[in-house]
Amino acid sequence: MRRQRAASATEATARSVAVLLDLGLVGAARQLSAAMNLSPLGQEARVLTLHGRDSEDLSLVVESWCPTAYTDRTTRRDAWFIVPPQHPSLTDLAKRVAARDSGARALVSPLVRLEDVGAVRARQAARMPSLQPGRLDLLDEAVWDDRDLATRLDAFLKEQQEPVVAALVGYLRNRGQWEQASRHLGVHRNTLRHRIGRARQILGVDIDDPDHAARLWLLLRARGLA
Repeated sequence: MRRQRAASATEATARSVAVLLDLGLVGAARQLSAAMNLSPLGQEARVLTLHGRDSEDLSLVVESWCPTAYTDRTTRRDAWFIVPPQHPSLTDLAKRVAARDSGARALVSPLVRLEDVGAVRARQAARMPSLQPGRLDLLDEAVWDDRDLATRLDAFLKEQQEPVVAALVGYLRNRGQWEQASRHLGVHRNTLRHRIGRARQILGVDIDDPDHAARLWLLLRARGLA
């Protein structure tokens, strides 16, 4: 009974670490994992998202494959994991998942910064419904774009003054509607156009592209700016 209680407490703490990382609270996640003697958090990790018949069953598969992964079961059928860089073969993982649930769907990201875990997980969750049952994408290559975009966004946030950053956030929040965004920010539309043009040039992406806009929004949210 004592061992069972200890295992339950460890599982709950590991889930808390995952939730903190999902919220972008990397410092708090590090402190909690260290205080509870859990596997140390590095600078990067992979994000694994799974959907299947039974998320608890699939979680056991992942934990047996990589005991140092952090697990968070969000629904009866959905779970996601933070997988350290030093992990067993992804091909082995695919075989184990398929053997346990032939209709399971999975997305595994390349290595991403811990600060970007929440944005990557949200992107994977949005993609999951479009995957065919039994589809196991063992490296979600689109996440590489997120990683590059995150680097450029961090440089932008560090170098630009607050009005330019606020213009980008307001423009994305109002889905590219100039009139609504300018009223929301309390600036003239021409001023907003100038600031958005500056943001577009520095970031090097088409902010009006729905895919880029969605990824930028998630990255800004992960940084507490949206």
